[in-house]
Amino acid sequence: MLVDSGFHMEGLCLLNASLEVNVENAICECIKADDKTGKMIKRIDQEILLELLEKIGKSAEDNYYHEEYLAKIVKAKEIYKHRNAYVHALELPEKEKTLSVKQRRELESLMYEFIDERESRSWYESQERLASGNDASAISIIEKFITEWRKKKDKNSENC
Repeated sequence: MLVDSGFHMEGLCLLNASLEVNVENAICECIKADDKTGKMIKRIDQEILLELLEKIGKSAEDNYYHEEYLAKIVKAKEIYKHRNAYVHALELPEKEKTLSVKQRRELESLMYEFIDERESRSWYESQERLASGNDASAISIIEKFITEWRKKKDKNSENC
């Protein structure tokens, strides 16, 4: 509805917020995160969490996380990039003052992957599968990531 009214960037920001919650919840549910770990995951930059999903997708032995899922991760990263530029610096794609018709269509294409019922189904099914906690490989990757993240945070706090 926002996009139909010409508020492309605002619609993109709302979609990004929805994707952030979806990604965080899938990761937390996958490892049955306690409150402390869940809060830590929710403070991690979305781009880093998307890279974690990409790593899970690429390492899947049963190939459940197929190329379409990996392609959607790339698009989610692009949405996040545009959202950050807009929210933090009020920059539009290509740093223009207004969105061109071409830019509007590109943003619509990015968002379509996640808001159209049929197009988004594979994304949400993959996220539900991850959240189920039945993928031992994904659990291992996430737990290793969390351990490394905590070590990194502890090291950074020692240097302050």
